[in-house]
Amino acid sequence: MMRALLAVAGTIDRISWFFGRIAIWCILIVSLLAAADAVMSYALTRLDQVDQWLPGLGLGYVLDGYRNHANAVGDSLLLLFSMMVMLGAPWTLKVNEHVRVDLVYSALTSRGKIWLDIFGGLFFLLPMCVIMIGFTWPWFLASWHSGEMGASAGGLPRWPMKLMLPLGFFLLALQGISELIKCWAALTHGYVREHVYEKPIQ
Repeated sequence: MMRALLAVAGTIDRISWFFGRIAIWCILIVSLLAAADAVMSYALTRLDQVDQWLPGLGLGYVLDGYRNHANAVGDSLLLLFSMMVMLGAPWTLKVNEHVRVDLVYSALTSRGKIWLDIFGGLFFLLPMCVIMIGFTWPWFLASWHSGEMGASAGGLPRWPMKLMLPLGFFLLALQGISELIKCWAALTHGYVREHVYEKPIQ
């Protein structure tokens, strides 16, 4: 039975790994896109001046194109940020890197830490994920069915951003189940958890 449960936990871990990789790529894309957007915003006034001096260069078309798509860039950044946070959270839980209020945890024995992780998972993490899925799924559906768009002209559809909330909490709940399985295996079958919590050094 425990072997089958650990196989389930391993499958969940691989799902979290996959979405964690997506979150990592989103960080790179956000960095490049935000940098390009900042450079273009700064350069707009300079290019406007050059276009006035040398209208034959056709910079006006470039500037108009950027202005027409600036809101889409902003909405893309919001979507990528939401993907970074919500898709990266399950993998962060898997590698035990979420921030803790470290008043009691570091003083506990190994078994005490496992019991506290089980208590926190059962009574805080999983109920919170279920509640948040219940709140955010209708919010996403309403946006999807209405075809909600960004508030500014040229913005992108809003439903992909709103989908990240129920999807992220669902994946986080899955990873929470995986961690509970591994905690129980550690208590009853001597399973050694891969990622041990380390107290912050700051």
